[in-house]
Amino acid sequence: MLSSSHRAGPLPPTHLLALFDSTSNNIILQPTHDIIISSQCPNVPELSPSTRFSLLEPTFCAVQLHLPHPTLFEPLHRYLYNQNATELLEFLLLLAKSQRRRCTNRSGDKLIKKRNFRSQMALLISKTYSVASLRSQSARVRHFQENMQALGVHSVEMWRLVTMASTVLRSASQLQKSRLTTARHAA
Repeated sequence: MLSSSHRAGPLPPTHLLALFDSTSNNIILQPTHDIIISSQCPNVPELSPSTRFSLLEPTFCAVQLHLPHPTLFEPLHRYLYNQNATELLEFLLLLAKSQRRRCTNRSGDKLIKKRNFRSQMALLISKTYSVASLRSQSARVRHFQENMQALGVHSVEMWRLVTMASTVLRSASQLQKSRLTTARHAA
């Protein structure tokens, strides 16, 4: 499966990464640029020039990349390219379209940097998802984080966003549980 969301720009990718997903026995192919991987993922072995794409030759050699959760590589890879904090949080928090507007106000300023962003998002998410869904999403964020660790991603901003998402999901779960407890006592 070749990722369709790759936005590498005008230059063709230099390499093709092959990620094996043992849960589905699929191979995920991800085009990339070596500069993106080598500059932001120090745990990935150097991508050899012999495996580079060539516009002159129709063949290529995919570079194997082993990750604990390969299906979560694509959004991580996308962030390495575009550094879009809002897009990453939308993915990590599994925000619905109506909730996505809350991440950015009309003038385009990021609400992420506002003090009450975490509590507002936790409240909003707690009203949308069940405790089980929140638990599942928290596990997804942990798996995303495990991929970051495996790659050696050192982006302070990316780690901050993942930590923020984890905190928001934990708070949303607590709010949801407390709402359920209150409802039981009232009944």
